[in-house]
Amino acid sequence: MQIDLEASVAGENWHVLMVGEQLLVLLSQGQVHPAASLHPETLQQLKSLAAHLNSSILRIDLCTGDIGMPLGSANGAALDFDLAPGSMIG
Repeated sequence: MQIDLEASVAGENWHVLMVGEQLLVLLSQGQVHPAASLHPETLQQLKSLAAHLNSSILRIDLCTGDIGMPLGSANGAALDFDLAPGSMIG
């Protein structure tokens, strides 16, 4: 599994909320977007991250020019993530 964390990437900011390994909500500019908007490869990367971190609730910040493309193909990246309070990594 490879997820790159980078400081600055051109594109739109997206917020993903995961509960366990399931996508709960996909947000951009304060608007909820259908889960199907997220490319399946990106979703699989996020599920792998959630599984690795073993967090009950996880927020991941993405930046990409096209959420419907794999992050690498769209020159996108995961910029940050936050674990729910009390979550343990590992």
